[in-house]
Amino acid sequence: MWNSGSKASRIGDYVAKRISYIASMGETGPQKAMLANLRRGAGKEPGELPELWGILLDGFPEEWLGNEEGAGREEWAAYIALTLFALHQQGKGTESSLMHNEGYPLGRALKKLAGGDADKESRVLRRFKQMASSEDIRGVAYHLRGIVQLLKAEDIPLDYKSLARDLHRYQQQEERSRVRLNWAEDFYRMKEEKDEGEEREEVK
Repeated sequence: MWNSGSKASRIGDYVAKRISYIASMGETGPQKAMLANLRRGAGKEPGELPELWGILLDGFPEEWLGNEEGAGREEWAAYIALTLFALHQQGKGTESSLMHNEGYPLGRALKKLAGGDADKESRVLRRFKQMASSEDIRGVAYHLRGIVQLLKAEDIPLDYKSLARDLHRYQQQEERSRVRLNWAEDFYRMKEEKDEGEEREEVK
């Protein structure tokens, strides 16, 4: 289990470094081209678009590479996180509105999306549960794409380092329930913090 956790953390670090590299390019033609290529990869599988090979695999540790049967867990996690980041970043400047924010793991980002509205929270939770009920990484990626589009529309960031780590762990049956629980805890923890803050205001 230790090795699994270590790999998950390392894939999260890898994704964060790739995003940092993209952001460091400035809002230039090469950056826009890279983000556009990554966006085209959203909804597809690792390896399907040759123009993404270098973006994904440059500096990728050899032990993370897949085999003749297909992409490995690390490749899937990095691919989904980076392509969804590019989708999330579309139309927003990396210098003023970077959509990767380590303070917003998935559950917290979705709670912010719900915005304290009961009807909206119900709709968000329905999408959230559909994603978390997926039995394979392709199903998770499919539902995540729609969720990221909703976050994008509301200018709500997401922690892509945390997401990559979770996606790696989700592909392991023994880790899946823990990942789902972590997502739920982050979603409801924000509600508790808000309620506690409101109580303190009432005491004053």
